[in-house]
Amino acid sequence: MTARAASSPRAVHAAACAATVAFALMLELPTVVAVPLPWYQPVDHAWTFGVSAHGIAMAFYGHCLYAALAGAVAAAAVLAVARRCEPTARATTWLAGLAVAVVVGVAARETLALAARDLRSSPRLTAPPELRASPSRRTVEAP
Repeated sequence: MTARAASSPRAVHAAACAATVAFALMLELPTVVAVPLPWYQPVDHAWTFGVSAHGIAMAFYGHCLYAALAGAVAAAAVLAVARRCEPTARATTWLAGLAVAVVVGVAARETLALAARDLRSSPRLTAPPELRASPSRRTVEAP
């Protein structure tokens, strides 16, 4: 096929779906596997690189950088394959379903991780005395 097939609507759709799957999976990978990534330390206005950082540090930018690179590589790979043979309607439908399933799965895992965390035991945050007194109480009463 010609280069025109790579820019067909099905090829672009398949590339977008593959990029979405790769982005979502790579966004979640560093929370599952120890992957070195860039960390921003806002208090010091500094960047570090490693599996973890000391003090107050944000891994968000590193996660997004890796996810964007993975998405771009996946889209480029699908477009390269699409130059040889155009994706079928069935393949693009399957990829769209896979993209939705992966995004929902990653969002559900992140939501559960946030809901299950215990802020009272966090070394970076000090809970108010009202919350430290009773572990079963989740609300703070107004004075």
